[in-house]
Amino acid sequence: PDIDLAFLRVEYGPGTTLPVTPLPRVPDSAALLAAPYQRAIASGAQRATKRALAAHWIPTNFTEWGDAGGAPLFDSNYYLVGMATRDTARNSGHYFGLHIAAIRARADAYIAEAQSENRAYCASCGAGSKAGVLGFFYCETCGSVMPTARHVQRFPVPQAEALYETSRIRCTRCGAQAGFHGGRCLRCGQPPDTRPL
Repeated sequence: PDIDLAFLRVEYGPGTTLPVTPLPRVPDSAALLAAPYQRAIASGAQRATKRALAAHWIPTNFTEWGDAGGAPLFDSNYYLVGMATRDTARNSGHYFGLHIAAIRARADAYIAEAQSENRAYCASCGAGSKAGVLGFFYCETCGSVMPTARHVQRFPVPQAEALYETSRIRCTRCGAQAGFHGGRCLRCGQPPDTRPL
């Protein structure tokens, strides 16, 4: 979420790959081409800003993509420099791109995580869950019920405590240290008891 990026798996193997820019940042005022899906290629440029931005953001002078984002961005030498997003500047309506180096770093990290340990996918938060693989019922990242445990009777599993008990704050109702979200305990789902002792 911090960089407006999601990965989708498709069963397609391209014959070749696009040449990728070696530059860590797109130079100011560099010419850009956006290739929205089933639309004409749009010309624009990297837009200079007065704000200091993270290296992965590419401020552009595009005000319309013609699609929902995700279009590849190329420089004038047809090197892939990034991907169009639907993020806009607050006061100008110009869109931002996401640098290819950030995309590749996130993809490499995801692949490394997926291959390093046996993990189950949590449909609620997208995390790779150790708890799901071990047969436990809840995702240790977000606390939601794992897809494999939705239609089974759930019960406390003492062996799972080490995965879930990472918070220093103890729930006053159930005693768990799973943490709180939206004012409710991630273990019992109840708000903390605030009555005086």
